[in-house]
Amino acid sequence: MGARVALAGLLTLVVFASCLKTVALIDSEPSGTAAVYFDGKKVSETTPTEIEVDWYGPHTVTFVREGHPPSKHVADVKCPVYLWIPLDFFATIMPFRITDRHEFRFALEESQTEEE
Repeated sequence: MGARVALAGLLTLVVFASCLKTVALIDSEPSGTAAVYFDGKKVSETTPTEIEVDWYGPHTVTFVREGHPPSKHVADVKCPVYLWIPLDFFATIMPFRITDRHEFRFALEESQTEEE
């Protein structure tokens, strides 16, 4: 009987282990004018855009606009308190999805490159 309860508990943990999602909302000023690259990978043609983040820490965000040099920035996605040890165990077994949202807004330079 005890083995069945332990097995049921383990299966419950496995089923609910993927209830965490981390997303970053990336926007620029001016909005809607630049393609967005996140860690070197193109993720959107325009801002704003929402990106699912795989790990916490600094990420490189590059904006590319026609007639302007690429604009590089750092988005530091910080780990929330509820994912610190030992709280992370309880956060991962909750019977509902937890979405950790981070919003970043970057000012783009208005200077244009010189045409040859």
